Amino acid sequence: QQRTPPRRSIAAGPVFEHYVATHHGGRVHPVTYDYDSDDESQPWLPREERRVLRILAERRGEFASRAEVRAIQKAYLETLREYAAGDYANATVGVSVRALARWHPGLRENPLARRIVATFDVDGDGKLDANEWLAACITLSPRGTAENKAMCAFETYDLDRDGVVGVQDLVRTLEETTHGAMSLTRRSRMAEGLVRRFDANGDGGLEMNEFLHLLNAEDYLGRFTVEMYAFDGASPPRKPRKTYL
Repeated sequence: QQRTPPRRSIAAGPVFEHYVATHHGGRVHPVTYDYDSDDESQPWLPREERRVLRILAERRGEFASRAEVRAIQKAYLETLREYAAGDYANATVGVSVRALARWHPGLRENPLARRIVATFDVDGDGKLDANEWLAACITLSPRGTAENKAMCAFETYDLDRDGVVGVQDLVRTLEETTHGAMSLTRRSRMAEGLVRRFDANGDGGLEMNEFLHLLNAEDYLGRFTVEMYAFDGASPPRKPRKTYL
């Protein structure tokens, strides 16, 4: 007789900690990321929050094969030799954001390189530790999902970190991507026009769901795809989302 595996539910972990702490009695479904709550007024997580959970799980390497994670870890040690910053004695060493963006062959020609890499520097210390490196590699990989790259793009454009891409964010981004070839007046007009066109709720800025319509899939693939590690894909490239019975 075939045994039925025990039922397991997710009750901890960085990806879910905010939601578990906020909704104590609930469960997050590990495939759909729906939230099964005892609170009848909010039986499911909003669609936007489920999408964020998927992205955070992807960045943690939960959908990558073991071989791919090992390749990323190997690349991290090799990259430390070239772009290390910090103090080995105090265990504060990491990959320098500035040096990586300036000298890495896949990044140095990208005018937004430093801002892209900095989005993964969660603690803002100017370095990528092993977990931040993992998130960067998975996101920027050609195998990274479009929604993950889209979040990276949003964080790159949102210079003031207020959760909205505003006119000034776009003006400064246009200055960098055009290398100053466009006048301030023209950049301002273009930025204002883009915000008016895609600002669905009329609050004067682009939230994540509105920003998704600003760039297309080719933009994400072109600007936010970098080979940061060597992986031949001989083993399954990405695992399907975990299922729990």
